[in-house]
Amino acid sequence: MHLHKLHARRGYKYRSPRAAHNTINPLREMKHCLIAIIVLLSVLLREQLVSSTTGCPRRYLRRINGKCYYFSVKKMNWYGALNNCLRKGLTLADLSNPGDFNGAIDFLSSKGNTEDFWFGGNDLQTEGRYQYISNGRLVRYFGNYSVVWSDESALCNDCLEVRIRSNMTITASENCLERQYFICSEVYCDSVDAKKPRHHSHEHLHHFHHDVGEPSGESEEDMNTPSPFDSGSEESPNESNEDAIPKDELEESNENDKETTAAVSESDATSPAEGETESTAAGETETTAAGEIESTAAGETETTAAGEAESTAAGETETSAAGEAETTAAGETETTAAGEAETTAAGEAETTAAAETEATAPGEVESP
Repeated sequence: MHLHKLHARRGYKYRSPRAAHNTINPLREMKHCLIAIIVLLSVLLREQLVSSTTGCPRRYLRRINGKCYYFSVKKMNWYGALNNCLRKGLTLADLSNPGDFNGAIDFLSSKGNTEDFWFGGNDLQTEGRYQYISNGRLVRYFGNYSVVWSDESALCNDCLEVRIRSNMTITASENCLERQYFICSEVYCDSVDAKKPRHHSHEHLHHFHHDVGEPSGESEEDMNTPSPFDSGSEESPNESNEDAIPKDELEESNENDKETTAAVSESDATSPAEGETESTAAGETETTAAGEIESTAAGETETTAAGEAESTAAGETETSAAGEAETTAAGETETTAAGEAETTAAGEAETTAAAETEATAPGEVESP
């Protein structure tokens, strides 16, 4: 007997499996809708949480009351903290109003911080006049107390810090060289239309930092080092003032020195004699290359050939290094100038230029 017949006898209405399945569909739909609502709410809450904490250009920044802050994890002195903020495109924090001050302090307190943190306040320019490094405004809000706590015995307490404690938070002045944690913040323009942070004040911040002086061990690189070529000075080459030596004055060769010039004194000059003959015939002989022979009575001999080669005698003799005249082996003297004038020893002097003139000594002069 079938089961549905048995149920019919007992007064039960038979329901097919498909009909039973159709009755539970609304429950499943409600369950799916409930899950979807929960997921949607979780996503919305997560987005709200993300926008309130990390809605800043960089992941390490925290958004608090519409501003992005950086809270350091390393301790530095005030100058090093300023440089670190500047490298991130920020500046030491401006906590000029209760909203900014309390927002930053509450965030740190919620993380269990009970440390000291540098921010932008200082009186480096005027003692007792605390200003923010980012814009030069006076520091007017100091947290729970309306004054700056300072240790009277300490000198050079020119930088401000917030001291977070479990029961209170105070603003205190401290030596700028002390190493503390620090708070950085973006710099915003004062105008209503400005929507982006401004970063153009970094140049004067760097200048301010260098005016104050850098502590040892934390120097900053100078980015504006001028090029040595920007000074405008040009290097002028050295000009040579040496005159060229004429050819007809040189041609003195020695075995060890090619150009040797010794001081010539007139007292050491000797007239050619005994083994030296410079075309002298009956006193003085002047031989020219043009075929003219002129004899002068002054004891001087001039030999001219296509240019002028003057040989002086009768008491004036040019002697070169170590008082030696230009004498070649076997008493021969050769004088060359634009042409060749050869004066030979052993009583013969030959002068050749354009044509050949032979002057023989002693006492004989032959001309062609």
